[in-house]
Amino acid sequence: MPGGLKLYLLDSGHSRTYTANCTDIKWELTGDVGPSPELEKTPAYYSSKSELAWFKLGPIEPCELKTSGFTYVRVDSLFTSQPSRYSAFYGKRIFSAQELTEQNRTIWFVRAAKDTDKQHEVSLLDAATLSPEHFPERFIQSGGSDLLWVSDLHYGSPPHATHGFPLDPKTPGKRTLGQAVQEALESHGVKEVGGVLVSGDISWKAAPREFEEALAFFRWMESSARVTRFQFAVCPGNHDLAYSTGEEGADAKIDFTFADARAAYSDFYARLFDLPPNEYLSCGRRFLLAGSFPIEIVCLNSSLLQQRPGVFRGHGFVGEDQLRDAAKEFGWSGRDVQRGRPFRIVMLHHHLVPVTYRESIDPKVSYSVTLDAEALMRWVVEHRVDLVLHGHMHQPACVRISKPLKLKEEIDGWHDFHVIGMGSTGVESGHQGAIGRNTFGILHFDAQGVRVSVYTVSPSDPSEKLWSVQIPFARP
Repeated sequence: MPGGLKLYLLDSGHSRTYTANCTDIKWELTGDVGPSPELEKTPAYYSSKSELAWFKLGPIEPCELKTSGFTYVRVDSLFTSQPSRYSAFYGKRIFSAQELTEQNRTIWFVRAAKDTDKQHEVSLLDAATLSPEHFPERFIQSGGSDLLWVSDLHYGSPPHATHGFPLDPKTPGKRTLGQAVQEALESHGVKEVGGVLVSGDISWKAAPREFEEALAFFRWMESSARVTRFQFAVCPGNHDLAYSTGEEGADAKIDFTFADARAAYSDFYARLFDLPPNEYLSCGRRFLLAGSFPIEIVCLNSSLLQQRPGVFRGHGFVGEDQLRDAAKEFGWSGRDVQRGRPFRIVMLHHHLVPVTYRESIDPKVSYSVTLDAEALMRWVVEHRVDLVLHGHMHQPACVRISKPLKLKEEIDGWHDFHVIGMGSTGVESGHQGAIGRNTFGILHFDAQGVRVSVYTVSPSDPSEKLWSVQIPFARP
């Protein structure tokens, strides 16, 4: 390949374009997948993978790419598992970087545009789906049937290094959290995820540096799991809201107001989604997974109590105003509960029901169960939520709850829903729950319903499946 081949690269998370020179391509003559020919020069999230081809790229430089100067070219041999789904694009000029992003592809073949080429836009997703929104109206489509669920990452800066995984992806004999999750997904046969759920406690002391470390994990998952930032669903935990400028501890002085407490998380949220958070730090996501399974997820802030200096910190509380706002934003009226609705999930950080076997009596610390748990559960029943996910106590848990539709006169109807707690995906061993392992979850959707499975994850050990529960769809 004399002189190399000029390529263009797309950063789908930020709609930025780059140029690079391809000087070599390696592939197996048998057509089988193979390892990287130069591991030391391979991005860490690909170094353990086998692929059909490997491209050697020269310096990668930012560029302003005039996408309309190129036209899509059809190459059917690129698709090995099914026919190309992109027929509408071939022979048409590239309309924009957003049009490329919506296709969720790894590689395109293009040629210089001709005057006779069509110039219209083809949208697989409505533009609103990929716009920064707290509660988008449209569904994000995916070819995957699974949602990845992580919780309590606890990125922590020294001297409070409570994150149990190395930060450097080239640490000998150890995997970063991103590498470990990536390898675990591959070992359990999860080829494509439609979204990533994060149920709080991303940091340890809500320090800007900790959120910076966490952003590296999110960027890693964007690349390794091939998701966009719009496929992350995130809620804050009590550790994501600061309470003191001094040292941590049960007796630490509480000198942050609520506005001060949320500052670092607000900046993290804005950097992740290019949108400042709303007043509640809440959001929602809509996914349309493979097989046409629609999912609606409401992410609630369960640390909403107006923190006052010297009074309290960390208690779980959602509040009526936040619940009312989330239902309004997603159009949940309480009357839209007919069968055939999307599968509904609520995610928060604190518990709805006890998880810890026996909590210690200590007036200096907060307790794990949300203070307005019953109010939230009645809201869950009113809007026929199917599944509640939470983190917080670093201990996986599962319970099925049946509550009456109305508490008036004779009870003549019930609503069943599951509440599932995740252990900590990232905390170091000294802060793990009774399980003594780091864990993550997979929500797999198929015709039978959703199967929630809990797996271990480790910086050095292979991942193992701990348990799973099958949740059927609501009966017609």
